[in-house]
Amino acid sequence: MQTLAESHPVTTNVASQRKSGRAWIIGVAVVYSAFAIGTVSMVALTMTHKVDLVSDKYYQQEVAYQSRIDAANRAKALSEPVTWRIVQSATGKVLEITYPESMAKQGLSGTITLLRPSAMGVDKTIAIAPDANGKQRVPLQGLLPGFWSLSLEWQAGGTSYYKESDVNL
Repeated sequence: MQTLAESHPVTTNVASQRKSGRAWIIGVAVVYSAFAIGTVSMVALTMTHKVDLVSDKYYQQEVAYQSRIDAANRAKALSEPVTWRIVQSATGKVLEITYPESMAKQGLSGTITLLRPSAMGVDKTIAIAPDANGKQRVPLQGLLPGFWSLSLEWQAGGTSYYKESDVNL
C-alpha cells in the first residue's frame, strides 16, 4: 500500500514552494529598495550641481533678441562675410578675424565675446579694433581648452551686425 506522500507528490512540494515564494518576495523588496535608493541619490546629486546661466542679464537679452536676429540676417547677406580662424603664432594660439575691407575703411565698433557655457566666470569680451587690412588678432593665452561660443556684435556705417559660431580651442 502507498503512503499519502507517495500517491500525491504535490503535497511534498508545498514546503519547497513556500521557500521559493519567500525568495521571490525578498527579490522584489531588494529591487524596489535599490530603485528607491538610486532615485534619492540622483535627486541629491542634481540638487548639489551648480548651474550657470550664460549671462546674468539673460532676461534683458531675450527681450532684445529680435534686433539680434535682424543683425544676424544683415551679416549673412554681406557680399564679403566676416571670417575667423585659429592660427598658431610664436606666442601661442591666436584668433584671427577678417572683416570686409569696405567696413574696415568706414570704421568698426563693437565687441568680440568668447563664452564658456560650462564655466561662466571665464568668459572674455574684447573690443573690436581691426588693423588697416581689416584683420584683428586676439591672443587666446589663458583660455581653457575645449568648447567656446564666439560671437561678434559690430556696427559699421550706422548699421548693426551679429555673427556667432562654436569654437573648439
